[in-house]
Amino acid sequence: MTGGIEIQREGEICYSKPLHRALLRDARLSFGARGLFSFLWDLPTGWKTNSAHLALMSPKGRDAIRTLLRELEKVGAMRSEPIRNAKGRMAGKRWILVTPQLWAVASPLATRKVTSESTEGRNSRPSDNPKIGSSDTKVLQGDGVAFKSTTNQLDSEINDLVDAAIWAYKKSGNIIKSEGGLRRAIRTRIGSCPTGANQEDINTLVAWRNYIKIESEREVEKQILEAEMKAKEMKSLEITEDIERVLKYFESLSESKQKELLSEFEEHVFTSNTVVFTAFKKNGIKSKVVLVQFLMFIKNKQSC
Repeated sequence: MTGGIEIQREGEICYSKPLHRALLRDARLSFGARGLFSFLWDLPTGWKTNSAHLALMSPKGRDAIRTLLRELEKVGAMRSEPIRNAKGRMAGKRWILVTPQLWAVASPLATRKVTSESTEGRNSRPSDNPKIGSSDTKVLQGDGVAFKSTTNQLDSEINDLVDAAIWAYKKSGNIIKSEGGLRRAIRTRIGSCPTGANQEDINTLVAWRNYIKIESEREVEKQILEAEMKAKEMKSLEITEDIERVLKYFESLSESKQKELLSEFEEHVFTSNTVVFTAFKKNGIKSKVVLVQFLMFIKNKQSC
């Protein structure tokens, strides 16, 4: 993508080389931050991206991505540097990703305390996610997505809920006078409510994530289509330049040679292409369909 932030790495690496295990077990980082680092580390050197682009590649919003990036910067996993041109002026920005061997700390796998509440009447096991809120955390369902609602929700989760609410507000045609103020109001409502996000919030979040996914797929399809169109334009330009060269060659011939060549071409298309033959009889070699065929005819004749 153009206008993005350049990716570089420090430390020995081969493309798609497995990461140091300490990264995956560094409890200072959320699972989201560990996954984001793994994704960035796997990108080719020099690749350009930014938080907005990463949000399109993920169900997370841009604010959530920025939160994860700050996590990584805090532990020394990455840093931001300016790119300067030959004159010393700013020409962009790059993210330097540092090999986990230099900063990652592998935490013990069994670190959670077993309480009487968690063991009473059932077997305890470590949670698949960081503990959010109290033990009576309410779990809301939305189209197969489970979401823990609590006053102690993670910032990244609240950021997603806020992004989804803003998206729904705009989609409904409402005019937002101050997006910052609306964001604060939504965040305050979710954070101050004893049950946290309600079912409507969750449904909106699911719809927003589906929208982001569809838009991401459309963006990929758009890029593919643009690449194909560019290739066709380049091919068309090459053919046009070739036709101009052939026409110059044809015009440089004597009148008798031109007539002889056209007579041979007429016999050729008569037996090989009825459409081109009809167009040739009607307008000579002026139409593009005839010119393309005439170009191929001349090339074949010159190669013999």
